[in-house]
Amino acid sequence: MGYNVQVLGSGVHAVVKKARNKQTKELVAVKCVDKANMRRRQLAREIEILTTDVFEDEKSVYLVLELVQGGELFDRIVNDGAFSEKDAAKM
Repeated sequence: MGYNVQVLGSGVHAVVKKARNKQTKELVAVKCVDKANMRRRQLAREIEILTTDVFEDEKSVYLVLELVQGGELFDRIVNDGAFSEKDAAKM
């Protein structure tokens, strides 16, 4: 995999890492999904909609995604409550 990585967060089924493409220097997010725990239908939908690249090895599937910076969306919703479509577009 041609990326340098740093862990951003983790959940039950995956770890998300911040990565830099070694060739293009672009910052991306890489979602590392454990094959033993993955939900195939959900994963297929994520690949179709969100990914720019996909890798896999014996244990995991790696989804390369656009890196969205600026904090946790969940934290923003909790702190600010509902917000307008205009404000959502700015995120």
